[in-house]
Amino acid sequence: MNMEAKIQILEIMKKEGIALNAGKIAVLTNLDRKVVDKAIAD
Repeated sequence: MNMEAKIQILEIMKKEGIALNAGKIAVLTNLDRKVVDKAIAD
């Protein structure tokens, strides 16, 4: 897990301003779902 992915996830969450599930975050960031799941767990 790299810091860039975590930053990307946090930025999309802030930009959207609504609760997002891991699947939606993966679609919006073009990150693999497993990467998103790990970042959320961290």
